[in-house]
Amino acid sequence: MRRLSTGFGPLDQVLDGGFPAGALTLIYGEAGSGKTIIAVSAIAQYLASNPGGKAYYIDADGKLPIDLLLDLTGDEETLQRLYIWRPQSLWEQTLIAERLPDLAHGEPIVFDSITGLYRLEAAEGAFRANKELNHQLGFLAEAARRGGSPILLLGQVHSILEPPGGVEPVADRLLRYWCSTILRLERVRDAIRRAVREKPKPERSCLYRIGQGGLMEADR
Repeated sequence: MRRLSTGFGPLDQVLDGGFPAGALTLIYGEAGSGKTIIAVSAIAQYLASNPGGKAYYIDADGKLPIDLLLDLTGDEETLQRLYIWRPQSLWEQTLIAERLPDLAHGEPIVFDSITGLYRLEAAEGAFRANKELNHQLGFLAEAARRGGSPILLLGQVHSILEPPGGVEPVADRLLRYWCSTILRLERVRDAIRRAVREKPKPERSCLYRIGQGGLMEADR
């Protein structure tokens, strides 16, 4: 597998056919921008088009929409090929990351989110949390390189002073260092969102709308 399709044509075009295999991709944006829906759609697309294939979903924020997954995959039997972990601490998340190079052999992996538990830990000690997250990202990069897995890291954001009203990913420097593809999600108006590929250059973008069945085309 060279690319993991999102199941949404305009976004696949932005990503040159989908999320790259053998690499880490960061998807970041404010709450409600569609990070989880994009990841779930890609996983559902993969499971539906690869009978017998499996995928891994680390639901660190506890927000995995099982009902949407059922709608997208079509049946519970397909969903049984999705392996779900729910770490309760940054340390537990590290244990999962350390196992993935031996478990994954080209199957897609999602961390939703990669920085939720990190954020809690960083409030008590930033140095230790940064070291732990960097350790995790190293193992994930190894899992991607060794097995050829596309790995999606969903990132929370925080506000920045410049530009006014702007946001950036939590643990921005670490994630930008490790991720070869970065996708920024923005609110445009009402239910309309914009996906911007920041990395690699040049930037590309598309509009989308969040509907009951996932991503839908949006009129400009």
